[in-house]
Amino acid sequence: MNMNQYFENGAAGIMNAGWSGWRKRLALPFSILNSPFSIMMIALAIIMFASCDLFEPETYTLTTTVNPEGAGTVSRNPDKDKYKDGETVTLTATANAGYTFDGWYDSGVDKLSGNASFDVTMDADRYFTAQFSVVSNPEAPVFTAFSFAGQSGTAEITPRTAP
Repeated sequence: MNMNQYFENGAAGIMNAGWSGWRKRLALPFSILNSPFSIMMIALAIIMFASCDLFEPETYTLTTTVNPEGAGTVSRNPDKDKYKDGETVTLTATANAGYTFDGWYDSGVDKLSGNASFDVTMDADRYFTAQFSVVSNPEAPVFTAFSFAGQSGTAEITPRTAP
């Protein structure tokens, strides 16, 4: 069976592709297209070309800040400059001594999570703020000193620090 008959008969469920018309439009000699090896190489080239990623995937940036400055740190996993569309990033906030973590805020406005670890799916450039508060220690001692006429002495005070 030659290639004209193969396509005219609609082999393997392929509708009549008008092989002779295609051959004329492509200006290729029939002997090149009639070789099974040539057909296989053309098909392989088309498959390889179609499967190539010709375009770079969309990438986005992730910006994180700490408020107030110096109150804690933010880590991200994975830690990169750009993230692919749909990639998940885990943000983790860690409070420094004297601070407690309050939550994650989108652009510093809407609270998104109160958990220190927060997963973000990158679908646009994103900006998050890790908000912290100063720890107040209600158990810290309060000292009052009085002076009495005619009496003297010394006092030693060792302040308690916040946990």
